[in-house]
Amino acid sequence: MNVLRRILAPPVLDDEIKTEQAYLLHVILWTLIFVPIPYVLFMFLKGTEYQSTTLIQTAASEFINILLLIVAQ
Repeated sequence: MNVLRRILAPPVLDDEIKTEQAYLLHVILWTLIFVPIPYVLFMFLKGTEYQSTTLIQTAASEFINILLLIVAQ
């Protein structure tokens, strides 16, 4: 449970301005992680022919965003 809290908590830095910037980056990265989920669901429910392309794009973007979130901690 503490690991989950640490992951979800934005970083706290000594400088107030840097802390605010880190918080904004944290919110943006979490948004970029959760936005592709409805997109993938929509593409599969609609039944288009681009399902494999959708999965590849979503997997690549999720990997990059999670990596950025780890680096930003």
